[in-house]
Amino acid sequence: MGSWNEKLSWCFSPLGSGPKVGVNDAGIGIFKKRPYISLAKEILQNVIDAKDHTIDVPAQACFEIINIERKDIPDGERLSQVIKSCYDYYHDGDDGIKMGFIKDAAKEFLDGTAHVPVLKISDYNTLGLTGAKEEKGSNWTGLIREVGATNKGNGKSGSFGVGKFAPFNFSSIRTIIYSTANKDGDTALQGKTILTAFRDVDGKVKQNVGLFGFLEDDDSKAVYDFNDVPQIYRRDKNKIGTDLFVLGVKKDQDWMDQIALCVLDYFFYTIYQNDLEVIIKDVNKEIIINKKNLPELMAKYSAYCEENDINFDAPIFWEVLNDTSGKTKKFTATIRNKGEVELYLCVDSDFYDKRILQMRKAGMKIQEDTAFRIGAYFHGIFIATGKGSKSDNPEDNINSFLRKCENQAHDTWSESEYDGNQEEAKKTLKEIHSWILEKVKSVMPKEEAAEVDAYGLSDLLPNQFGDSEEDMQEIAYASFEPLPLEVAAVKVKKGTRSISDISVSIDDKKQQPGSVIIPDPDGNEIINTGKVKEEPPIPPTPVPPIPVPPIPVPPIPVPPVPVPPEPEPNPEGPEQISGSTDKTNKTNSGKTALHNVPLSNIKTPFNSKEETFIVSFVPQRSCEDVFIRLRIGSDDEDKRNAEIRNAIYEGRQLELYKEFIRFGCFEKGKKIIIRVELKNAKRCPLEVSAYVK
Repeated sequence: MGSWNEKLSWCFSPLGSGPKVGVNDAGIGIFKKRPYISLAKEILQNVIDAKDHTIDVPAQACFEIINIERKDIPDGERLSQVIKSCYDYYHDGDDGIKMGFIKDAAKEFLDGTAHVPVLKISDYNTLGLTGAKEEKGSNWTGLIREVGATNKGNGKSGSFGVGKFAPFNFSSIRTIIYSTANKDGDTALQGKTILTAFRDVDGKVKQNVGLFGFLEDDDSKAVYDFNDVPQIYRRDKNKIGTDLFVLGVKKDQDWMDQIALCVLDYFFYTIYQNDLEVIIKDVNKEIIINKKNLPELMAKYSAYCEENDINFDAPIFWEVLNDTSGKTKKFTATIRNKGEVELYLCVDSDFYDKRILQMRKAGMKIQEDTAFRIGAYFHGIFIATGKGSKSDNPEDNINSFLRKCENQAHDTWSESEYDGNQEEAKKTLKEIHSWILEKVKSVMPKEEAAEVDAYGLSDLLPNQFGDSEEDMQEIAYASFEPLPLEVAAVKVKKGTRSISDISVSIDDKKQQPGSVIIPDPDGNEIINTGKVKEEPPIPPTPVPPIPVPPIPVPPIPVPPVPVPPEPEPNPEGPEQISGSTDKTNKTNSGKTALHNVPLSNIKTPFNSKEETFIVSFVPQRSCEDVFIRLRIGSDDEDKRNAEIRNAIYEGRQLELYKEFIRFGCFEKGKKIIIRVELKNAKRCPLEVSAYVK
């Protein structure tokens, strides 16, 4: 089986004048918020970049939970001692709490248990990692030895050199072993741990990063001979690629589904192109994601997410690729002499929103463009392939160019990220949007194509917000006053009062005072008698009166209306609204008035980091039991009700009734700020209105 060479050990260099780093490592912290998404994105980007294009098979990645014997942990006794020393050095405050968790994990996995759970991440049909013997600038040194260096060529997926930290979030002892067999026939292995500065047994303060290998003059060299390591870590030379062993993994119960969802959401196009295959294993369970079973998995996880109320956008764009109605059109163009781009576009009046998924040649989801103000609803996929470009250099290749416009999280393009000619970056991004808009107009119905679009809205849509609530609430790009409502009466049984019973229609053109008729728990109709400010009338031209004799009209008998017996109350679960039994707000006809609540300073900025809207406004009157409605604005008359997933006010979750939010009490003049997450729409203009009995 083999064992560790006795000359191999952990090396922690003296701190000297270097910084004393605590437990909150910046590289690891970037990926803490969305660990599974970060893990899948960063690992699979590397796999796609390393694909061996000399063979006509997809690159393959495998995520697998295995158990290894404690004796196979590299120099486990030394590693355990260092972790305890880190805790002794940083044992106070927040650092102490977090280091306490790592110390407890070390006690469990390095000192106690006979077996250690490990997440093994492997790739196949790739080139492996080259340059293990280089000092810097190679694939190997960029992954293990260098910080802030990516060492990748133009057009590759990674661009900041920080993605390598994502797997450390899954190691309870912050330790990973890397093993590779590359295209040149070389093999290499090295371990890496990221802890805190600590005082070692020799009395010296050491750095927070340690490397495992051959100790040589306060440095650690990689292991090049696999005879010096246990069998479990040896990569078969005939299966070129790389293995990562994430030690001491603590998995979630649904970890396989979480990885699968991330793969489908971010890499379905790469898999559809047969450039990638992913396998997820745990004991006797296995999930295989490839081009052949992609339709089946899309359907399965679409139902899974619907059942568990998880946002899953991939099926929306998957339908664009697999449209059988002939509505999806494919377009190609050259953008600013930087090579080709492609667009799959489907315009359909049954769609709810306007969304273009955007990606580069690698096929990973980057962002969605939703900043369209045009009278059509559509879904599409944009790919910057760079075909036909002069070179792979950013100035010549749209794929490489957009790589330089990406942020560290690889989830947006911005001219501010481009190091160089930012004016050219701005023009390129604008031309991409304009070209997409042009293609939408070319396939939409002619009567809708006449609607006015407003490119430039994206310039008003901030990608980033400040850290404070005040920063986010004051940045806005659209403000709408509520439009008058015309709502048809609905007959319901006594005891039911659901917002879903309200049928709403908008009349933008007339701008006349509207009315709302809904039932209250007493069986009466509630009418909106709110007035809408009108323009002053034009004085009529005086006309002399013409005498008209009165015409006698006989009275028309009206038969009495039979009143049916009151049925028993029929609650409808969470959608039931408990209404007031107050009889004082009745009109002479026995109907109750429902008033529009005037709002001012309406703002709806979008926080792209959290994918939420910051809806703020100031009520112009005090009232109780208020219902707030959000609508997706547009330049045409076909506005859509926003499907709300979540609404948070002052840390508490508000009740939802279809497209309405039940708020509670308004205090006149007091600013209201609600964080809202929509189901199927990201950045878009919102209308905000409020109603009360």
